[in-house]
Amino acid sequence: MYFNYAVISLSIFCIIVFKLSLVSLMVSFQSGDWLFFAVKLMVVILLCYEISKEWLNNLRPKKEAINQTTYDRSFLSVFMAVVGGAMLTAVLNHYLNLGPVIASSLVGLLGVVMMKKYQIPIYCGSFVGMASLGVLANYSGILLAAGLSGFLFLIAGNVFIGFGGKLGAIAYFGTFLAAVLTGGIAETIRPDTVLLDWRLVFYFTLAAAGTYILNKRSVHGAVASSSLVGLLFALFIPFFHDTSAGFLAVGAFCGTFIGMSATSRLKNTGQILLAGIIGSLIFTYTQHYFIGLGGKLGAMAFVASIATAGIFDVMKNKRPH
Repeated sequence: MYFNYAVISLSIFCIIVFKLSLVSLMVSFQSGDWLFFAVKLMVVILLCYEISKEWLNNLRPKKEAINQTTYDRSFLSVFMAVVGGAMLTAVLNHYLNLGPVIASSLVGLLGVVMMKKYQIPIYCGSFVGMASLGVLANYSGILLAAGLSGFLFLIAGNVFIGFGGKLGAIAYFGTFLAAVLTGGIAETIRPDTVLLDWRLVFYFTLAAAGTYILNKRSVHGAVASSSLVGLLFALFIPFFHDTSAGFLAVGAFCGTFIGMSATSRLKNTGQILLAGIIGSLIFTYTQHYFIGLGGKLGAMAFVASIATAGIFDVMKNKRPH
């Protein structure tokens, strides 16, 4: 039975990554940015390759082991950690007006310090709490999104292990579906002119590399590294930029999720930097779509992480043995 849940979660992740990558591809085409269009087309091909590899190498051969997974009361605790992280972040974000990046970063750090066992589901939930109330209307909508995300978190444990952005993709699923169910999805699309800001590329890749290096050298792990780097960028970018500070800080926070990748997936800083460049392009060309949905940043990082892993897996398979 649990293998069927893994297949369902794999299918959901496929829908998410292809939706974002194809929207980015479409906007590149409409903007006449042919170089970036070619890059995005290659991303789509690499996603197909890496997803098939995930199925053939990491999922299907482990069917019996996955089916032996047993449920216990800890599953409820994990589910509640996702929901709790979402609601606390929403309060910090909207009621205290700290903004989504600072709110999510603080909740992530709080989870590391006070509830280390549940820091990962808490951080996942924090991305739900980043959602705009203009999309989910009220805290009930966020609660619904958190419940949906908590469900996917529970069934997706065996799929795409170690890819940065997976937690955000889980939150994106919950907030997107909640927005559809509550009628707020129409507010998430506002097509406009797309301009590539090279400062975004710089901060995005710098945050990705910084998180990756800190994660490898710190004993506190990926959640603490992403939260800390995201918080630092959110606090210090406004000192160097005025009107664009929020946009750049959000981009940097997105980059930190790539840096959460395990070394089994993205093996060195060079691969992280490449993933950061790809992620920044996806970020740029989807910025006017799915606005206000929690987890969108992580979902974009997830696409970039998978596509980058695909590049190096293809290169590895083409080398003579």
